[in-house]
Amino acid sequence: MLLCDGKDGTRVISKLKQGLWSNWLKAEFAAIQGPPAYAIQKIGTGRQRRLIPYYEGGALNRVTGTFRFKLIELSKDGDIVKLYRSQIYPTSGFTKPEWLSEELVKAIGPFQEHIGPYALYQGWIDEETFLEELEYQASWLGRASKYIMKKYDWDIFFLQWHGCNHAQHAFWSYIDPISPWYRPNLEKKGWTAFRRFYGAADKMVGDIVDGAGENAVIMIVSDHGHIPLVYGTVYIANILIKEGLLYVEKDSKGEFQIVWSKTKAVPVQNIHIFVNLKGREPHGIVEPGEEYERVRDQIIHALLSLRDPVTGKPPVALALRREDSQLIGLGGDRTGDVIYAMTPGYHADTSTITEDLNPFGEKGGVMITDDFGVAKAPTSIHGQALGTAKLGLGTIMTPFIVCGPGIKKGYVMKKPVELVDIAPTAAYILQLPPPANSEGRIIHEIFE
Repeated sequence: MLLCDGKDGTRVISKLKQGLWSNWLKAEFAAIQGPPAYAIQKIGTGRQRRLIPYYEGGALNRVTGTFRFKLIELSKDGDIVKLYRSQIYPTSGFTKPEWLSEELVKAIGPFQEHIGPYALYQGWIDEETFLEELEYQASWLGRASKYIMKKYDWDIFFLQWHGCNHAQHAFWSYIDPISPWYRPNLEKKGWTAFRRFYGAADKMVGDIVDGAGENAVIMIVSDHGHIPLVYGTVYIANILIKEGLLYVEKDSKGEFQIVWSKTKAVPVQNIHIFVNLKGREPHGIVEPGEEYERVRDQIIHALLSLRDPVTGKPPVALALRREDSQLIGLGGDRTGDVIYAMTPGYHADTSTITEDLNPFGEKGGVMITDDFGVAKAPTSIHGQALGTAKLGLGTIMTPFIVCGPGIKKGYVMKKPVELVDIAPTAAYILQLPPPANSEGRIIHEIFE
C-alpha cells in the first residue's frame, strides 16, 4: 500500500506491507489553543460528575503532530483493507518546562500518550498491534527517563506506566483457567503476551536504574494487582431502587433521572453510597440522627443479604459505615456514608439501571465475546475487593521492590506494607519530614 500526500498518487510518503508500521510522519493541524472551557457531564445515577473540556472560541493555531500507520490487513484482491492510524500527538507543549518536549522528541522520538485497550476491545486492532504500542511507549519512557537523568540535575524522579494494567485487563482470560472466557488453545498466546508486556516493563525499569546511577535508591511499586472477573456484575442502583432508597423517573429521552425529592441514597463509582442528608446535600431529605442511621442500616442489610441465585455466594463481602471504614484505610468526607467491598470475582456497577431491577447482570455488564470465545472487554478487575483478595491466578496485592545505598540486600519482608507507607519512607530516605497528611509508617525493616 502506498500512502500519499494527495489523491493523484505522485507524492508517496510511506510504503506499507501487511503487518508492518510506516515510518513516523509529521503534519500540521489547525488546533484551538489556550485554556479550555468545561461542560459538566453526569455519570450514571450517582453524584459523580466529570468535566469535559471543549475549546470553542479560542485562538486557532497551527500545531505539528506526529503519528504512524500500520497496515493490519490487505486482501490480495484489495477488497479488504484494514489500516490503523496511531494517536496524533503534538511535538511540543506536553512537558513542563515546555521546551523539553521538542528536545525529547528529537532525542528519543515521537511520544504516544494513549495506549488503552479499547481499540482492541472494539476489534479495530489485533493483539499484536496493541502489544507493539505498549512496548513502544514503555521503551520511550525508559529511554527518555535515562536521557533526562543523565543530562540534568535532579533530586527525586517519579514515573508511572499504565501498560501492565491495560494488558492484564485484555489478556487475563487467556491464562487463567477459572475465567469464564478461558480457552486452552489460547493459553500459550496469553502467556506470550504477559512475557512481552512485563518484559517491556523490565526493560523500562532497567533504563531508569541505569540513568539513576548506583547512588540512587530505587523503589518499584504498583497501586493494585488483578483478579479475574468470574461471577458477574451486581447492579447497585437496582438494589437501592428496590429498597425504596433511590427514586428515578424516565425523562423525555427515555433515560433514568434521579428524583432528589424522593431519594434517600445514591451509589457512587466503585464502593461508595452516599445518603441524601439534609443540611449537607443540595436536595437532602434524610434527617440527621435517627433517620440517617436507619437508612445506613437498611443499605448495609440490603447489601449483605444478597445471594447470587446461580452460585449461592454473597457478592458483597463487607459493608461498613463511614466511621468504621478507617479500619481499611478510608474515612473522611470524601468517603461514602456506607462503603462496601465485593467478594473476589464479582464486579459492582453503580450506574446501570435495568427495567426488571434485577441486581445480577451479565458477566462484565458490557461483555461481548467474539466467534472464537475471546472476550472483547476487561476480563480482570480491581478496585472493589479488599486489598488482600486472591482468586484464580490473581491477587490485588502487588510486589514492592527497593534497592540502593543503605537498603538490605536479598532481604524478603515478612509482613506486607501498605501504599500509604511509601511516601513517608521516601521522605525519610530524603531526610525530609513526612508529608503533612500522610497516614503511613516508615518501613524501617528495609534499612541496613
